[in-house]
Amino acid sequence: MPTGSEPAVGPRVALRNGRLVFNGRELTPFGGELQYFRVRDPQGDGGRTHELWRETLERMAKAGMNFLSTYVPWDWHAPDSTRHDWGGDRDLGAFLEMAHALKFVVCLKPGPYITAEWPEGFRTFGAVPAWFKERHPETLVRRPGGALWSFDPLGRRDQVQPRYDAPAFIDAVRQWFAALAPVIRPFLHARPCVAMIQLDNETNLWWSDLAHVDLPGDYAGRLRHCVNYLAVLRDIWRDLDIDEPDVLFTANDSPFAIPLRHNLLQDAGLKSAVALPTLDVYPRGIPLRDIPADQPWQGAFFTRLLERHAPERFAFGAEIQGMDLKLAFGATATARPEATGQLLTSMIGSGLKGGALYVMREGLNADGTLYGPAACFAIHGDATARWDVASRFARWMREDG
Repeated sequence: MPTGSEPAVGPRVALRNGRLVFNGRELTPFGGELQYFRVRDPQGDGGRTHELWRETLERMAKAGMNFLSTYVPWDWHAPDSTRHDWGGDRDLGAFLEMAHALKFVVCLKPGPYITAEWPEGFRTFGAVPAWFKERHPETLVRRPGGALWSFDPLGRRDQVQPRYDAPAFIDAVRQWFAALAPVIRPFLHARPCVAMIQLDNETNLWWSDLAHVDLPGDYAGRLRHCVNYLAVLRDIWRDLDIDEPDVLFTANDSPFAIPLRHNLLQDAGLKSAVALPTLDVYPRGIPLRDIPADQPWQGAFFTRLLERHAPERFAFGAEIQGMDLKLAFGATATARPEATGQLLTSMIGSGLKGGALYVMREGLNADGTLYGPAACFAIHGDATARWDVASRFARWMREDG
């Protein structure tokens, strides 16, 4: 069997018998999302930020976790149209070096869209740079009457978004991926740890009400519009010589509707034509009652549904709720630590083959506000009650997975 840096015999990344094969080794990927762009020194000190990354990754590895995911926000690395910043507290390469040293298998999620409540928490949607949207108003989504559509229910101007099929947007995405590709390549073969690249994020027309965006076609046509966009993103990576089986392309959906909004729902069967469909599960999202889950069936039901559509029945939880959700006007949907254990148990019992708790450590939004309350590790690194649950499952998955 190959060691950490030797090339694998056969596909570098594959699915076999319901398991992930990475660099010649079968494994059950289980861990969490550590967002390097949020877990950072508030003063912007790169050295201190790297210490925060290292200490968290070491604790995850010591607990038996072998899987790591993170978004890669376009706007975080492209402060303007002329340069990309990969240094200091934005040094993705240094983060991946640490992941490789600790033998993590990594999923990168570079968008271009990321939901993630980035950059300023709830009601904001990232991470297309503001400079692009200001320069290319012709790309922006509009309402049926012609007015600009905004992700923010109150109409914030900075939350307007480009259409998936706008040529100038696709050209800019191509430049973004081209800037990112040299950072990724060393971690495909020379220091292998990157196994998955997620195409976009929860691609469902920006969680919009379908009556509020001016796009042609019926419900099925709009689903195809999303899948066509994912195929374009996949082809951009292929043009950059990053392709399967060196990586596994994934897509993801979060299977719930927003109250009072008619939005596109999860469709793993359609997206499986382009990439491995995966699941984001948040059964506690309504802050009205003190209960463990307001959608207790979500994990088990959608894991079984996903297993039907995934190649090799590889049902993977790209995001499994591991924090409270801080919503508008100070409201919080509290996800108890014991509910995390119940969720993992129900999903594993329903066929889950691996996944990532979202998020591992509380961090900072771009504006300095806190993100990820009641995650496994608090902002200063203190372990929470949820870490007891997560580490117990990590040991079990390592020993018996």
